[in-house]
Amino acid sequence: MIQKLGWDSLQVRRLYFQSVMFFKIQYQLVNISLPPCYQCITSSIRHNHPLCYRQPSATIDVYNYSFFPRTIRVWNNLPESAVCAPSICAFKPIALSSISAMSPPASLKTL
Repeated sequence: MIQKLGWDSLQVRRLYFQSVMFFKIQYQLVNISLPPCYQCITSSIRHNHPLCYRQPSATIDVYNYSFFPRTIRVWNNLPESAVCAPSICAFKPIALSSISAMSPPASLKTL
């Protein structure tokens, strides 16, 4: 039915809205700040864009599936044109098409 209506899957919609919220946090459009343990990676040799974040490792699923770790995994895979977009209106269509095309990591398939 979802395919017939042309809707994105619930998983894609969740990742999309989490990425939109992270964009708002990144550019201080909401009054939420990033925890200090998340730092931008300055070396761009192995990364898609200059706003990739390093993620602290953890073995606890409660932490790994919380907002910041889960969203940063997606954020780091978005193209530079999305994360460096000049506005939220420019970010949304690029992010949606990128997230729809992503094959989610196995750890995110259950979400």
